[in-house]
Amino acid sequence: GVAHPTGYPLFTLVGRLFTAFSFGELAFRANLLSATFAAATLAVFVAFLLHRGVGALAACAAALAWGTTFTFWSTAQRAEGYSLATFVALAALWCSLDALESDRRARRLAAGVLLGLTLAGHMAFAPVVAVAGLTLAWRVPRRGAPWLADELALLGAFLLGLSPYLYLVWADTTGHGLSYLRLVELAQWPVSAVPAGFRPPFARLAWLLTGRNEYPPLPFHLVPHMVAKNISDTAFLVGLFEFGPIALGLALWGAWRRRDSHARETRFLVALAVASAGFSVATSRYEILSIFLIPCYLVVAVFVGHGLQRLHGALARGPLARTAAVVVLALTVAGALLAHAVRLATYEHPLGPLHSRVMEEDNIPERHLLPRMSGYDEPRRFVESAARALPDSALVICEWREFTALLYLQRVEHRRSDLTLQPSGYPILLAKVADWQQRYALATRPVVVVSPLALMSKHLTSADTLRLGTGQAIVV
Repeated sequence: GVAHPTGYPLFTLVGRLFTAFSFGELAFRANLLSATFAAATLAVFVAFLLHRGVGALAACAAALAWGTTFTFWSTAQRAEGYSLATFVALAALWCSLDALESDRRARRLAAGVLLGLTLAGHMAFAPVVAVAGLTLAWRVPRRGAPWLADELALLGAFLLGLSPYLYLVWADTTGHGLSYLRLVELAQWPVSAVPAGFRPPFARLAWLLTGRNEYPPLPFHLVPHMVAKNISDTAFLVGLFEFGPIALGLALWGAWRRRDSHARETRFLVALAVASAGFSVATSRYEILSIFLIPCYLVVAVFVGHGLQRLHGALARGPLARTAAVVVLALTVAGALLAHAVRLATYEHPLGPLHSRVMEEDNIPERHLLPRMSGYDEPRRFVESAARALPDSALVICEWREFTALLYLQRVEHRRSDLTLQPSGYPILLAKVADWQQRYALATRPVVVVSPLALMSKHLTSADTLRLGTGQAIVV
């Protein structure tokens, strides 16, 4: 179907194939997809560093440093597009660097396709795609008409990589799968007709890409306080909460020393990191800032590998030659533990005047040394309890988290199809309730409000309250 903005067509298509051939409950299979591509990313990352001249020990240690960072580890455990997008982005980076160094047309076109696929994976990689794509276009040899043909071929390869977005148009127009656009219609126009401006397929696609999940789309403004906090949070995320000061120091050293022998490559990687950080600071909200910084983390991890290689080389020539490998691995582990310890401490004691700490995209604080989803079964407990307690043929009004869990109950497990689900949205929600009350007798088709939903409380003149197994109340 069509996922929420910005659509994530690559994740949807790959996820459809992956879940068809994996095992277990569908939700587990979707989570497993993220874990699988996270592991594959680290395997490719080691191969990439070996290809760039980093030794096996330093490459594996750098993969350990990156793979145990908070964002990489935590997002690998749940059904998200980040691991898959990072996997494709790493392949695109590898191919782009090879194309820039070799000027081979086939490698350049392959890089163009991979950059397009990266953008189809997640928009957080947009600045990386822009910098890499423009650099590739600039480096095309200028030879008259063949030069123009090569530039057009590169553009065509990039558009080919973007082609998964056409799937969203097809899925939306054919009604294939579960469409987030239909849910937007349900939330925005529960009883009235969908306006003409939201009907054309490509207008709906444009909204997915640019609307930032707001309808009508809000104008973009640079809010000084948000930018200042994002700058503060970015500094602490990179320097303390993700890689930590040890790994960051190694990355800076690795970049500095790599510049001596590979100046053009170093400038290219630094440009990618700066573009990613600038884009994140300007456009991200606090909770998703770390997600948008994933391209920057990728570049930092590459330089960590070069820094560890330099460290191992220096130790191997000195009095610690026999224990050089142990020192490198111990320093990597110590750096990861320090970063997680600081992250845990700042839940209670944020740093700096703007109170920087690790942001949780899903608002579930990960208070373990290494984040884990083990034992988090609240969605299942909610679904089972709601399936038993909700009255027959009811209109169920709930927030998006409960709404999507109940959608899973209906669409995946094919249970409680008698319920009519309505996501919250005020004041249009009241129009939906009024329309329902006019159509049906409440004795046989009641209105149910799942807490917490404060916006409805003042409109409940008489109600019966039931308690669900997860603590939520349903008000009938």
